[in-house]
Amino acid sequence: MAYEIKYADANLQLFLTAEIDLQITTELKEVVEGTILQPQPPKRFQLFAGQVSYIDSSGIALLLLIQKLCMQHHISFQFVEMSDAIFSVLKLAKLEGMLSAENIIPPAERPSHEG
Repeated sequence: MAYEIKYADANLQLFLTAEIDLQITTELKEVVEGTILQPQPPKRFQLFAGQVSYIDSSGIALLLLIQKLCMQHHISFQFVEMSDAIFSVLKLAKLEGMLSAENIIPPAERPSHEG
């Protein structure tokens, strides 16, 4: 699976891996919206995306939507780690100023999933 959601106290942690494209973003959007819009939303949303090897425009749109929803619902948004694949697409689209992460993970630090 390309994502995993964990709860720690009042924090929601979203871990993204592999490829984030239209095939997964539709489902993930519903999951994230359902989590943020619940009666007891998380206090902090932490995003870990250092293991993403590919992301398309629907994935970038989803990341921006998550950030926007958090702002609208007064949830602290923390982009903990971002893969260089995501950063490259953000830079190409001139959106790197809109989404920034604490750590950008280069490809050499991502584990290989080739068997």
